[in-house]
Amino acid sequence: MLEKTFIGQKSKINFSEGPDNGPTVILLHALGASWKSWNSIINFFINKYHLIAIDLRGHGNSDHIKENYSWENYSSDIYDFINYNSYKNIHIIGHSLGGIVGAITSINHKSIKTLCMEDPPIFFGGNNKSKNLLSLFEKQMLLSKKNMTIEKTANEIIKFSKNIKKDVAITRAKNILSADYRIWETILLNKNRGHYSSDILIKNINIPTLILRANPKKNGVITEIQQKKLTENKNIEIDYWEDSGHNMHSTFPKRFSVKYSIFLNNYINNI
Repeated sequence: MLEKTFIGQKSKINFSEGPDNGPTVILLHALGASWKSWNSIINFFINKYHLIAIDLRGHGNSDHIKENYSWENYSSDIYDFINYNSYKNIHIIGHSLGGIVGAITSINHKSIKTLCMEDPPIFFGGNNKSKNLLSLFEKQMLLSKKNMTIEKTANEIIKFSKNIKKDVAITRAKNILSADYRIWETILLNKNRGHYSSDILIKNINIPTLILRANPKKNGVITEIQQKKLTENKNIEIDYWEDSGHNMHSTFPKRFSVKYSIFLNNYINNI
């Protein structure tokens, strides 16, 4: 994977690209992460796909911006990126926030043919917010503002994270320190949704879509009742992982990779 830069209409976007070994698959990370959060699955995919892993605006080495970090604003960068490169057939995998960004982009860009959403917070917003997640976002935002060393930030993360390993804490610390604190502020101020309510988003997904759902008891963000709402759209397939929390691809990289490959192959074989 080779890191590169794309200059969009509103921001500079950092991304990493692999060799053109097959269908183009764009990877979009979660809130407060970076393209490197996909490292656990890249080796499973790099020899059969053309991988592009993007740092969303305000994350990693991409630009920090003055306007708020709404779902639509993130999506506009991906839209511009696809247009600039004249891609005709794109497949998107998005984790959490990245899944939402991928969904909005797919609604507006016809070059996107399939979508995989890893535990996406489609219903998160307004009165439907997890207190645990809000508390976590507040802590991460404060750490970003404090701008301490990586070591000190990692130690703070260890204090409020259950059973987290030191190397994972260090990676998260690096992501938090490179991110714009306003990525969390936008959510805490309830400005993240823009024009996309959960109903509008679900109704307008019109391409083959795989949603990997984590267990709510392990910090998954989709309940059983919400899953039934998602299945009203016949384009959406849901795979529930009872043994997994929110970070599905990093916890079970091989299972994730196999499941996705089956999904994408089914689409390609039925074109």
